[in-house]
Amino acid sequence: MKSRTRIMIGIPLLFLVPAILLGAEGRIPISGPTTITAAGAYILTENLVTTGSALNAVKIAADDVNLDLNGHTIEHNGTGPVIDASGHTRIVIENGYIRNNTSTYSIFMDNTTPGTGGEITIRRITFTGASSSNGSVHIKGTTFSNCTSDSQRLKAAVTDNQFHYVGPYPIWLECGHASIIARNIVTYAGDRGITLRKVVDSAIKENVVAWSQTTGGIRIDTSENILVIRNVVRKNKRRGIYLLASSGVTVRENIVSGNGSAGNFSGIVSDAASSLNVIDWNVAMSNTHYGISVKGSALQSTVVSHNRARNNGTGDYQGLGTAALDGGDNY
Repeated sequence: MKSRTRIMIGIPLLFLVPAILLGAEGRIPISGPTTITAAGAYILTENLVTTGSALNAVKIAADDVNLDLNGHTIEHNGTGPVIDASGHTRIVIENGYIRNNTSTYSIFMDNTTPGTGGEITIRRITFTGASSSNGSVHIKGTTFSNCTSDSQRLKAAVTDNQFHYVGPYPIWLECGHASIIARNIVTYAGDRGITLRKVVDSAIKENVVAWSQTTGGIRIDTSENILVIRNVVRKNKRRGIYLLASSGVTVRENIVSGNGSAGNFSGIVSDAASSLNVIDWNVAMSNTHYGISVKGSALQSTVVSHNRARNNGTGDYQGLGTAALDGGDNY
């Protein structure tokens, strides 16, 4: 009797094991063009190729969605973005490949309609092949002209991705705050590598941006309180790091070299509409115009200190002691 009882107790335990494991996994499989309409964790179970009849490969139409590409590849030949999460928040997209996208965007999030900002994380994705319009990751809280408060700004984390030959603007963040763009490798952008437009209180950290084909490497446009630190910005056709009408930007410990092959363009530039910036501890070498250029007048109050500039075509520094405050130890 004792042995029989042990057997009867053991059998149901064997059947319980798979159920427990499946419950722990808890993710919803997808394998073809999909519209996600409910919160949850989703996982791509195979490579996905769309045709021209598909608007998106994946449309995220709910908040609180985690989409794991699970090491698979999406090739999109449809008419809309590969993955569109517009109008939603608390979105995570990760772990896979998006290749040969022929539509406008690879990952797109435009929260203009709800006007309530939003949150998105994009990580560990490799983007390859040419996007025909605005690039691989295009995310914004609302339009540039309407971005007036933090409630409208989007919070983004774009980290540990690779972008190679993916169209004009691989990473574009507009109307954002409390965001980070970090540890991405961006090569051969059609125009420029990383763009912040009307973004506040954010960081661009430890990225490699090289060989952008038209404008340059990193552009900070009409933004405030941005940290640009420990990036490698090399051989972009125009400016390496460009501050345009921006203030409170710290450009620190970057290596900026060989930029400006399209003409007289400098490595690090703060334009005449920018002010109250700090440019320090950078290496600026072999750029075709100046290594570090600060334009405008002393009213710009930009501090330049502890930089190392060498072998730049026109000169190592422009505006030092006039437009820029010389903080010392620049060589």
